[in-house]
Formats: sequence, structure tokens, C-alpha cells
Amino acid sequence: MKKLLFTFMAVCVSAALFAATITSNAVTGNWNDPLTWAGGVPTSADDVILVAGSIITLTADADCKTITFPKTGSGNATITLAGFTLTTTGSISLGNTTTDLLDVGTGVVNCGGLTINGTTSKISTVDISSGTVTVNGQMDMANNNSPETKMLNVGVGGTLVLNGPVTTNKGAVYFNASSTVKYIYNGDQNMFSRETPFDGVYGNLVVGGGGVKAPSFGNTSTEMTVQGTLTMDGAIIKLESKRLQINDGGNIVPGASNPYSVTNMIQTIKSSGGTGSLIFKSNTASAFQTTYPVGTETAYSPLVISNLGADVATGAYITVKAIAGKPFVSSTDYINCQWSINTSGFTTTSGLAGYLGYADTDITGTESNINTTGVYNSSSWTTGGSVTTANNRINLFGTNLNGQWTAASTGSFTAPPAGTRYSVADGVWNSNNTWNGSTQPLATDNVVILNNVNIKEALRTCNNLTIASSGRLYDDNKGTAFLNINGSFDIQGIYYDQNGSGNNIFVGKVTVYPSGNWSSWSNNNGISQEFKGGLENNGTFSTGNANFSVSQDLAGTNPIPFTHPIVIPAGVTLTNKGYVKTANTINGTAGDSKWINAANSTLEYYPNSDTDVPMSTQGVFDATAEGNTVKYVRTSKQYVKNTNYWHLSIGGGNTKKLSTNNDSFSINGDLTIDNGTILTLNDVAATNTITVGGNVNNSGTLTLRPAADRYSDVVLAGNSDNIGAGSCNNLTINAGKKGTLASGTFAVYGNLLLKSDAPNGTATFWDNGGTLNVTGTATVEQYLGTTRNWYVSSPVNTALAPAGFTYYKYDEPGNNAHDPLGTNESAYWENVATNASFAMGTGYVALPSAELATLSFTSTAGSTSTKLNTGNTNITLSMQDAGFNLIGNPYPSNLTWNTAFVTANASKVEPTIWYRTKTGNYDSNTGGGWAFYTFNATSGISV
Repeated sequence: MKKLLFTFMAVCVSAALFAATITSNAVTGNWNDPLTWAGGVPTSADDVILVAGSIITLTADADCKTITFPKTGSGNATITLAGFTLTTTGSISLGNTTTDLLDVGTGVVNCGGLTINGTTSKISTVDISSGTVTVNGQMDMANNNSPETKMLNVGVGGTLVLNGPVTTNKGAVYFNASSTVKYIYNGDQNMFSRETPFDGVYGNLVVGGGGVKAPSFGNTSTEMTVQGTLTMDGAIIKLESKRLQINDGGNIVPGASNPYSVTNMIQTIKSSGGTGSLIFKSNTASAFQTTYPVGTETAYSPLVISNLGADVATGAYITVKAIAGKPFVSSTDYINCQWSINTSGFTTTSGLAGYLGYADTDITGTESNINTTGVYNSSSWTTGGSVTTANNRINLFGTNLNGQWTAASTGSFTAPPAGTRYSVADGVWNSNNTWNGSTQPLATDNVVILNNVNIKEALRTCNNLTIASSGRLYDDNKGTAFLNINGSFDIQGIYYDQNGSGNNIFVGKVTVYPSGNWSSWSNNNGISQEFKGGLENNGTFSTGNANFSVSQDLAGTNPIPFTHPIVIPAGVTLTNKGYVKTANTINGTAGDSKWINAANSTLEYYPNSDTDVPMSTQGVFDATAEGNTVKYVRTSKQYVKNTNYWHLSIGGGNTKKLSTNNDSFSINGDLTIDNGTILTLNDVAATNTITVGGNVNNSGTLTLRPAADRYSDVVLAGNSDNIGAGSCNNLTINAGKKGTLASGTFAVYGNLLLKSDAPNGTATFWDNGGTLNVTGTATVEQYLGTTRNWYVSSPVNTALAPAGFTYYKYDEPGNNAHDPLGTNESAYWENVATNASFAMGTGYVALPSAELATLSFTSTAGSTSTKLNTGNTNITLSMQDAGFNLIGNPYPSNLTWNTAFVTANASKVEPTIWYRTKTGNYDSNTGGGWAFYTFNATSGISV
């Protein structure tokens, strides 16, 4: 046995000895030649560092832990595989101060990560040629923005397998037409796409492993092109506003075991619109007879062409994108998806057959009523196709694929009404070719944007404006284009404004639908976006600023963020009925300027300056409506307005101070303080009272007594989950309410009062993990309504029996002398004198001398800071007679009589408690008998 143990230890020591960092010599040599290395040929456990001037060739398969190309020196460094396999469990890192080359050639690399760095004068290259590189970790080409200094080349028949996250910041990437790139990481991945000098062209492309694969870059040209086969093997290609093109001779196929689905498709564009699309090019008509596996954010919505008779010109193509959103139909029964299809190079078309697939989630209304296929083109609908609801197919018809396809009930495809202008093509607002009827919109027209329309540099005026889910209205030249919408503005697609000047005026209500996206960074100090009819956001909204010139509402299911000041003019009321986030101030220009947080609304406030509070200069800030919340979440210091709230939430970390110390205020609902955040008073000597009517949940610090001349009294008028760490002057818990201290230490520098009354009962306090220290007195009230016997027990550890009551305690042996003082004592009931100390855990009978009395258990001067009874209480029991002991709850909170307690004390007490009471009025002869109620431990009753 000893020999075996010794042998085991020797092996361990040997392994540790040979795990090392191996540095190459600045020579030209073979990997397995000891002269190539300072320290011997690397093993699988070694970290390899190359020095400048190292030219190393594999003459056999090799492995190590990591490889780092030179960080210093001026020479080049190269590893050539020469047909062999190089394996690293960790990463391979190229390029710092030298020109590096990993020459894979026909060999194989398996690595745990690959980093290709570069500088303006040094080029790092991974040349795969016809070999294979598999990266089982991070693929990183993000070192700098110099594209020509980081090179990745996959040659004829070469394969690059990316099985990890991909980070890229430009780079010279070249994929041969017969090469293969596989994105198969089990999670989201970036994909190399068009960005100078990479042209975005792949040979064969495989996506799988699950998750979303998204192009990293993009510009106005096609971002990704596949010359060979695109294999969809269990992942989503998310294009958004980018485009994926399949070249002539290429095709798209599903993986062998992964059919097309909502998790294995090409998501062409976001539901909020955009230019993303799948482009399929071919010089032969038969190639177009295939499945175009496109979809929306929530559904797989393919185009399937089974027959296409056409004369096809060289360079012909079909562009398709699936768009979630309601088409322009009058029916309530429709498919909530549209397919935008455009073709080029088809001189004649005949025998068109196929279908558009929809998901059950796209059905709006009654599916059986959705019986007609329609396609909108230019200015009118063409209908004629049928809908096969049994397998969710909208059947193609006619001879023209161009247009916006969908399905609805018969008769609901109506032409645009008079006075309505629809976009019929991508273009600029002031071009006749952009609009139906080849006429630009008049100021009185209602306008619907179905395509990508650029506002350009001029005033655009209309009545009602709708951006359909397929549309995008934008100004991308940062010029002086601006809008004047005299009616409503409905955004189902994208409104994108880079306007640097001008004044957009929205007279009617602005509504952003769930599929809509308002994106504006206008920064003209609050005058670029003028709202007059209200704003409702149910989609995505971001803007630099806003001006509200008349009273209106802010509403919606999703947040409305502002980054510039919100200015409320005189006489204007701005009512928040949704969720507003502002990174700047909210201020009025006069005393009657008003901000109202309506019921259940939320304001998230994090201004630039720590001293800015809502309506700090002029005006009214009203946050008292039921259920509304104000959140102060600036990530640095911030002031909190002293005003009444419903819910008040303090977060963002750092210290939050009350704006003034001499104004008392109430929080009718909950007070929440996040972890890492401190709420305290400001630096001016003053005092106030803060009343919380709901839950206090303090995960941070609540310091309301930072100094003797700066403090708050706190009244808890609701039930609190965690008072948490902090301090205050006096702490009062109202009758019937519960204060819980679940963590931290809370210091009461004044007095503690737990109140009791007839309608609400008695306040309780539970030190459930925290510590409460009281400098002054601690008082727990017990309301005793009538002049009858009441069972009581003191939760205060130094309380004395106050005057106004007659007290008795129970003598279990029954040895008490009978009434020696004429106080109605008996053998079992012994009188307790006024000012006598209440014993912890002992039950007493208290008889008030008058009705509506309140018994106060108050700590004595000089007692310990804990004051209230905490921790375990040991009670001595007696069984000299029948064994009945009158014990009392020694804590300021309820106890539960349950099985666990009885089991732990099984050798001491029976599993039943006896509750003795006198029924009826004390002085009445009717129903005035004594009764015993019993409760077994399994009842779990609170005592």
C-alpha cells in the first residue's frame, strides 16, 4: 500500500513539473525539433510563445494548450502545418508588433479560440487554403479599425468552422467560391458581412446550432452573398435592415435533420420595417422554383414557388421579405402578415403556382372567413387566389409576382380612398414616381407609407399620416427636412429622423403601434418635436427632445424615453398615463404648469444634474394617483423631491438626498430602495416626518437621521417586508400593521412606538434577520376595550406594570394564600403590583379600571438598545398540580403553534394549548360562563 501511494504522488509531481510555458527560438525549424524551442518540444499542457523570427513547420501532428505569436521584436513569425493537424485546447493569438502567418494549407487546426490582431504596419494572416480550421471558442478580429492588417483567407475547398462567439471590427476576409464557412455555435453569433475590404461573398454557408446569426456590418449594397449552397441547419439568420443574396448557381436547403421552422429560417426584417430582404438570382426559370425560407420575428412565413413559366434574362432575381402587420384591408378577418415580392429580368410569366405560408399566430379574426388572396401593386389590389386554411397556405395566382401579398375575407380589398396617397416604390417624398397616381401628396391628403420614403430637405405637410408595417419614413441627411402633420400620426413601421434643425409639428395624436419604431435624435433644445395631440407608445420609441404646447396625455404599454428637457408651458397639463423615462429635467414655465402621474403610471427620472428634481423651478408635480410610481434612478448622486407620492422607488446606486429637510410628506403606497443605493437627508439642518402607507422594501440603506439636527420621524402605516439598514429619529408602526427587519441594522435614535386600537388591532415587529437598536424608549400598546379580564404578555424586556389595571399571574401548584390583600386572589391567581416588572414569557391577566383602555408596555430608562424581546426565550414550567402553565408570547410579533415547535419540546409539553375565556359580558349573568378552547399543534394557529 505504501508503495502504491508513493507511486501516485510521483506521477502527480511529474505532471506538474512538465506543465510549462515554452518559448520558441528565433530560428527556422521543425515543431518536433528540440532546437526549435527553449525548453523542449511543447506538450498538450504547455503554453507556447513565439518570438520574432520564428519560422516553424509541422512534420507531424502537434498539440499544446495555447499559442501566442510575438508581442515584441521586429521579425516575422510563421507556423506552417504542411498537411498535419495542430490542436490547442486554448486560444491562438496572432498579431501585436510583428507580421504573423498561420499557414494552414491543407492541414487541420482545432483550437479553443482564435484572435487575429493587427496594426497599421503589421499584418496578421490565417491562410486556410484547402484545409480546415475549427474554432471552438471566441473568434476575435476586433483589435482595431485597420481593415487590411487582419486577414482571413479560406481557399479552394477550405473550411472554417466557427463554434463560438464572433467579434469583428473590419478585416480582410476572403472566401473562395468553393469554400465552406459554418456558424454552428449553440447560441447567438455575429457573421462576417460586407465591409471594406470584405465584399461579403461566401462560397458555401452553413448556419446551425440554434440561436440567432446576424450580419455584423452593412451599407447600401448587398451585405451578404452566397455563391454556392446556403444550408439552414437549425438557426435563424436575422437580417433586419440588411440583405442576403443567393447568386446564380446557388441554392438554399434545410439541414438533413432540421426542416425549416420558426427556429430555422431567414428573418428578413424586423416587424418595425426596414430594407432587409432575401434576394435570389438565377439565369434559369427552373431555379426559382424553390422554397424561400423567410419569416418574421415571431413566425415562419415562407414563399414556395412550385411552378414558374417565364423567359428569364441574365441577372434576373426575386426579392422577398415577410413583414408582420395588418395590410390595408377593411375586414377584421385577415392574415397579420404581408409578403413584399419584387422581380427583375422576367420578360413573360405564365403558369405561376405556389403559396405563402402563414402561422396560426398570424390569424386575426375568424380563419374560415379568410378566403381570398390579394396583392397590392401601385395603387390597387388584385385578387383571385384562394386560401387553404387546412395547412395555412395563401395560394399564388396570376402571372405577376410583384407587389404586397396577403389574405383576408372577400370584398375587404379596397382601393385607397379619395384624398389618400400611398407610396408605391422606394424613393423621395417629392418624386411623383414614389406615389400612386404619380402625384405627390397635397397638404390635405391622408398619406400611407408602404415603402422606404426619404423626406429630404423641405417641409412636408399632410393631414393624417400612417407608416404601414412595411414602410419607413426617414431623413438621413441631417438636413432641414421637417414634417407638419395636421391630423393623426400612426406608426406601424419605422419613423427615422436625423434632422438637425427645423420643427416637426404633430397636431393630432401620435401612436406607435407594437410593430412600430420611432427613432429620433433631434437635439434642437426641445423645439424639433412639437406634440399637440398626445403620444401613445406601444412599440419602440426614442427621441432627443419634445415640446408640449397644449395639455395632453403620454400613454402606452411601452416606455417613452426623452434625453432632452421636457418643458411645460403656462396653463399646460402633461399627464403621464404610461411609462416615461427622462434623462433630463421636467420643468414648467409658470406656476400653473403641471405634470401629473396618473393612476398606475411610471416616471423614471435620471437628469443630468444631481440637484434637478421634477418641476424644480415652477409648476406642480402631482404623483399621488393610486398605483403610480416615481423612480429616481440616476447612477450617480441625485436629489429626491419632497412631495407626496403613491409609490416611490430609489435606485441607480450612490446617494440620493431629499431636496429639502423641513417638508413632511407621505408615500401612500410602497417605498423601495435598491441594493447599493442610499436614501438620506440633505446637508441643511431641519426635521420632518415621512409616512409610508404601503410596503417598505429596503435592500440599500435608509439613513434618515444623519445628524442630531437633521432627521426624519418615520410612520409605517402599512406592512413592510424589510425596513432594512439605516436610521431615523422616532419610528411609529400604526395599529394593525407589521414592520419586518429582514437584513441589516436599523437604529432608532428617538422612541419606538407600536400602536394598538379597536378597529385595527395591534402593530407587530419581526426581526427576521436584522437588528433593531433603540436609543430612546420602546413602547408596545395593547388595546383592551372593556373592563373584563384580558390575557397579556410583555414584548418589551424591561417593562413595568402601569397604573390603571389590576394584574394577576397564575400559580400552577395552587399554593397562593387566599386573598391576603383583599385583591380577589385565589390559590391559583396571585396579584401583581403596579410597577412590578413583567417577566419575559409569563402570561398575565389584566383587568382595566375603565373601558377603552390601552395598556402600554414601555422600556425603562437605561435599558439595553434592543428593548424589544428577541432571540430564544426560556420559560420555566411547573407540574406540581395539573400542569397548566399560563405563558405569554414574549415577542412583538405573532408566534405560530405548530407541529415543529411541539416536536422540539415533546418531552416538556403536550401537543395542545388551552385558551381559557369568559363568554358574554363580564357583569352579565347571561352567557357569562368560563370556557376552554383547545388547539392542537397541527392547526398552525397564530398566538
